[in-house]
Amino acid sequence: MTQPPPMGAVGAAKTRGVSARHNLPVDLNTGVTDHPVMHIIDIWVNCPSIDTADAITDALLDQQLIACANRYAPIQSAYVWDGGIQREQEHPLLLKTRADLAQQVEDAVRALHPYDVPPIIRIEATANADYLAWVHAVTRSM
Repeated sequence: MTQPPPMGAVGAAKTRGVSARHNLPVDLNTGVTDHPVMHIIDIWVNCPSIDTADAITDALLDQQLIACANRYAPIQSAYVWDGGIQREQEHPLLLKTRADLAQQVEDAVRALHPYDVPPIIRIEATANADYLAWVHAVTRSM
């Protein structure tokens, strides 16, 4: 029975590869993708309808401003507007993007959202390295 060659020798075990899911360079020993430190954010936006939430999602995906969006089940919101308490059903939308695209995402949401004061809430996020690399890979470069 032959022994495998020592690491670094000709024919040594492969240590670099490409992730099958995202086509990104990866260290096969650690599973870590090659990328600089990347920052992502989640942006919460409550929408008055499914149609509004889906229109915002589609526009931002088409413009490569977000990597993905999650539309949640309707919620009951209560808020003060025009001097009184209002109650409305809303559709929460979670947008995931690079931190450096946050202002462009906000501008696009404002242009598409029917509210005078749309709630656009930015939340800094951390994630696993291959997810961070995927978010950066599928969103537009600055």
